[in-house]
Amino acid sequence: KAEEEAAATAKAEEEAAVAAKAEEEAAAAAKAEEEAADAAKAEVEAAAVVKAEEEAAAALKVEEEATAAKKAEEETVALKKAEEEALAAKKVEEEAAKKAEEEAAAAKKSEEEAAAAKKTEDEATAAKKVEDEAATAKKVEEEAAAAKKVEEEAAAAKADEEAASAKKAEEESSALQNAEEEAAAAKEVEEKLAAEKKAADSARAKKDAELIAGKRAALAKAAEEMALESKNNSSKGTPQDRKMSIGAEVIGKKGPVPLLSPGDSGFPNLREAALPDGEFEELFGMEKEKFYKLRKWKQDQKKKEVGLF
Repeated sequence: KAEEEAAATAKAEEEAAVAAKAEEEAAAAAKAEEEAADAAKAEVEAAAVVKAEEEAAAALKVEEEATAAKKAEEETVALKKAEEEALAAKKVEEEAAKKAEEEAAAAKKSEEEAAAAKKTEDEATAAKKVEDEAATAKKVEEEAAAAKKVEEEAAAAKADEEAASAKKAEEESSALQNAEEEAAAAKEVEEKLAAEKKAADSARAKKDAELIAGKRAALAKAAEEMALESKNNSSKGTPQDRKMSIGAEVIGKKGPVPLLSPGDSGFPNLREAALPDGEFEELFGMEKEKFYKLRKWKQDQKKKEVGLF
């Protein structure tokens, strides 16, 4: 639109130039008419002089004067017409100038509106860019927070896993140590029973010794099996569970075994494992699982207090 208005302005300027040129030509024509009028006047005066001088040629002079008058009238008409054309040309020029001025004002207004629109568009683009940058910054911050949270959770999980592994290793080590100690005790009991068996004089003593030896052998074998299981198959329950089940396994495999009194020699080290849970808790004041988490010397002390060592 601005380009079209500029073209219209150029066209108006060209028309104004043409009008100015026409006005100049009209002025030149007017000047020529004035000069012609002066010449006619001189001619009339000359004719009058000739008429005064040449009365004989009066008729010819009259004719010439009539011709001159007619010519002057025609020139007057032409001059008037030229003046009217000059006025019309001036009016056209004024209208063209006014129109060009209006078109220039309109073009300036359009240019200002286009500049304002471009400014608004630039401001909107800048605002959108700022908004996008803010959104990007927020997204980066959220991703960083999420990554930090994942990292913290992974560290916590790793710490828990390491603590659980350490605890499991400690429990297995403790169970293995207890099994080895109990196996050594069982072996010692077996050797002691062999010596007692050899020293027995009566058949009843021999029979009792054989019974005790069988029970000690079963307990020793169970202890060895528990030690082997704690080494090769730690996934089948905790060491405490396996140790607590030794007495029950021995009784189940060998049949009912009469309990020995605390005064009997070679009293089995794991006799408390055969006690029912209720009696065990009533006797020791704690559950079996908690009891077998104690140190070996602490377990022995508890057994001595209740007469089961």
